[in-house]
Amino acid sequence: MLDDVRLLANGLLQLGQSLREFVHKTKAQINDIFQKLNIFDRSFYQLSVVTSEIKEEEEELKKTTLFLKTNNEEIRNMSLEINSKVDNILQDRSQLKSQVGNLEKKLQGLSQTVVPLELQEIAALKNVIDTQEKSIKDLLKCVKEQHEQLNSQKNKIKSLEEKINYDSLQDTAEKVADSIQEAPNLLKYLIINSTNTSADANDEFWLGLAKIYSIARQRNYILSIELEDWKEERRLIEYMFTLEGPASDYTIRLTYLSGNLPDAMSNHTGMMFSTKDKDNDKLEESSCARIYSGGWWFNACGDSNLNGRYTWMRVRNRSQRRKGLYWRPGKGSSYTLKFTKISIRPSSQFQ
Repeated sequence: MLDDVRLLANGLLQLGQSLREFVHKTKAQINDIFQKLNIFDRSFYQLSVVTSEIKEEEEELKKTTLFLKTNNEEIRNMSLEINSKVDNILQDRSQLKSQVGNLEKKLQGLSQTVVPLELQEIAALKNVIDTQEKSIKDLLKCVKEQHEQLNSQKNKIKSLEEKINYDSLQDTAEKVADSIQEAPNLLKYLIINSTNTSADANDEFWLGLAKIYSIARQRNYILSIELEDWKEERRLIEYMFTLEGPASDYTIRLTYLSGNLPDAMSNHTGMMFSTKDKDNDKLEESSCARIYSGGWWFNACGDSNLNGRYTWMRVRNRSQRRKGLYWRPGKGSSYTLKFTKISIRPSSQFQ
């Protein structure tokens, strides 16, 4: 009986071990199945993403195909139109060729009936026409070159004018055009049409005629002239002011307004700007700009020059004074100057 119990217990033990091994194997198989299911899920998700991208690309491809189809139709129509035009051109060419042939026959017949003297005249006339045609071609070439040069100069002028900050200039009460204070001769030569701006507005400063013109032509301006003599007395005079362009060498036109300085510029109104290399004054024998060392709107040299050579002290010699900065009204004493300032500001009148 005891042996039977032991045998039964041993059998149950073996059965339990077998069941345990089966459970472990089953668990491992289930884990493997879950891993494969996870892999399948990821693969399915990736496949769905790829499928979505393929659908989007398919839509884009459809749009592109439709666009290409439309372009193909347009190209086909253009090709048909071009072929039609080529056919027309070929027909016109054939007609012209036929007409030229007829003209050649007529010319041959005409040449047989024309006397030798007339043939010589025709040949001479042909040479004259050829010469005139060549001259016209040369003239057209020169005109084209001049046109290109004018366009180039126009672009350069426009580019230089754009360098001026118009907003900042017009927001200020006065726009400094020329200020000379204890400086050497500022302007011996000024090329008309120059747009160069130089120096500091608080010391010595020259804005340039082209830039002044580009500002002044926009509206009406008042010209203020402030002077200081060697007694350190300052005076001011103002004019209505217009400045013409480079075509008239920057002719100035002034109308007296007010001030405590006697007028010495009325004789300069209507004058063109003169420099050592551009004499526009009314002095026939010589050049005011050469005599008085600076560019200015000279008439006959006698009234004023606010752009002459600066002198470091008051000069007693009359001829030397005339080469410096001076102001000579029609009546009263003339002024030799230590400081000059010319500025412009927009006028609220005559807009």
